[in-house]
Amino acid sequence: MDIASVSEIRQNPARIIARAVRTGRPVAVVQRSKRVAYIVDAASFEDMQKRLSEAERVLQVEETKAALEDLASLRASMPVVTGDAVAIIREMREGREGSHDACLP
Repeated sequence: MDIASVSEIRQNPARIIARAVRTGRPVAVVQRSKRVAYIVDAASFEDMQKRLSEAERVLQVEETKAALEDLASLRASMPVVTGDAVAIIREMREGREGSHDACLP
């Protein structure tokens, strides 16, 4: 990776940009020995943006898959209720909670 100081860029920005375009390598811009920016050619920048977007999409798909697997696991651990759900809820509200146990497998 090439390095250019802010002073060098002020003196001849076209030369620094041309170097980044010609070599295809980024140029690190330093100010007081600290990197403050990078100059990259347009094709490299667009490629980085495309790769980042693809990586974010893959991550989102993986997170969605994991969430769906968690949901499926939770569903599998829930008891299956048969019968009239409205009647079961009504019985629970009226305090007859134990009376719906016959509906569970």
